[in-house]
Amino acid sequence: MSVPDHRSSVTVTLKRGRKSRGGAVSTMDHLMLITMVLAICSTFSVNGERSLQLVNVLYRHGDRTPVDIYPSDPHKADTWPEGLGQLTTHGMNMHYELGQWLRERYMKSGFLNETYNRDALHVRSTDKDRTLMSAESDLSGLYPPKGNQIWNNGLTWMPIPVHTIPLDQDYLLKTNGPPCPRYDELKKETTTTKEYLAVQERYKDFLKNLTINTGFKEPLTVSDVYLVEDPLFVERLHGFRWPDWANVTGFYKDLKTVSDKGMYFLFNSKDKSRLKGGPLLGEIIENMRNKSETKDPMDLRRKFYMYSAHDTTVAALLSALGIYNGIQPPLASCVIVELWKEDDGENTVNILFRNDTTKAPYPLVNKNCKASCPLGNFTMLTKDMVPEDIKAACGITSPFLSNNISIIILISIVIGLLVVTILTLIGVLICRCRQSKIRHVRLQSDDTKA
Repeated sequence: MSVPDHRSSVTVTLKRGRKSRGGAVSTMDHLMLITMVLAICSTFSVNGERSLQLVNVLYRHGDRTPVDIYPSDPHKADTWPEGLGQLTTHGMNMHYELGQWLRERYMKSGFLNETYNRDALHVRSTDKDRTLMSAESDLSGLYPPKGNQIWNNGLTWMPIPVHTIPLDQDYLLKTNGPPCPRYDELKKETTTTKEYLAVQERYKDFLKNLTINTGFKEPLTVSDVYLVEDPLFVERLHGFRWPDWANVTGFYKDLKTVSDKGMYFLFNSKDKSRLKGGPLLGEIIENMRNKSETKDPMDLRRKFYMYSAHDTTVAALLSALGIYNGIQPPLASCVIVELWKEDDGENTVNILFRNDTTKAPYPLVNKNCKASCPLGNFTMLTKDMVPEDIKAACGITSPFLSNNISIIILISIVIGLLVVTILTLIGVLICRCRQSKIRHVRLQSDDTKA
């Protein structure tokens, strides 16, 4: 699959978002409306014969405060009243806009109902404040309450369930949450490859100066640069002044390039992308197969799956699909995987990537399959990227199996003790039976008198 280089689209998206915080955006709003209408017409009106069956959407959270602060950062943690790693009001607006875009795209066509239906929609998020809040913001734009769903006349919002599980168990959406020893080994091996070392060598002076200026005790590597790029990116977005050493021509370009390389190296092999992007890819395929094959009423009613996660989640899925362009997915960007039924009854898959609020989403096409890839072909092409058992693939012994072994050992001990006890009882009973057979015999007396 091929993907255009959308590095500049990040800037476009953020510029628009920054304007929206201060007031209205007239020209941009009109452009966005025209773009959405064109996207809807081009997607849903193909001779009026093909029909949309199911939509899977994975998106990155919206604008947030920095997750980490580098040692010499003049803007300390208390600069951010929300706390570190938290969704900002701008981030909420970004996802509210995305929710409105999804509403425009899928409701105007008649695919989704105007009102929320629990059977039609399922939402899953990582267990992080920023992703949970992004999902809620997105849903507020997608499903404002109408009719009998209005529960407060002064509030154009309604609660919609967002499901999650603990981070250390979330192999589906959290790429750096649950344990995966095999991935850790592969990640360590990557740092010794020619490709990685070539980047490290090319930017060695840059990394050395960056280490000194940021105050880190250990030398920064390609894999660490995000620890500096992220806070600087967020600070610039929120209008904070950078230190003088960062306000040098070409500095941020190099910083962003190396940071993007760091993310690329997280998933730059089949094995790594399989471990981190494969579980979600497998679930999306399962969602589509269930929709197209099953007669289960729940699967038939389900129309929309929504996944709220992180930039690494988006990159991992795109890598598993073989379509990652090596650039950090922008804030509130989303991957859309649609299942269609063609006029001849064949089920096909379309993949779209929305990373720019001013343009229609980019179609992503597999080089081995046509634009609307038959579901069977799509499943076959991605089969090797979906692990059957993610914990086994990660090299983890299942706690369930360990518990079973313990239970088996315990049962064996108990049975052994019971056998010994039963044999002992049998022995005692045998002895008693033998004694009972010996009758009383009167002994002869020494008395000779009659």
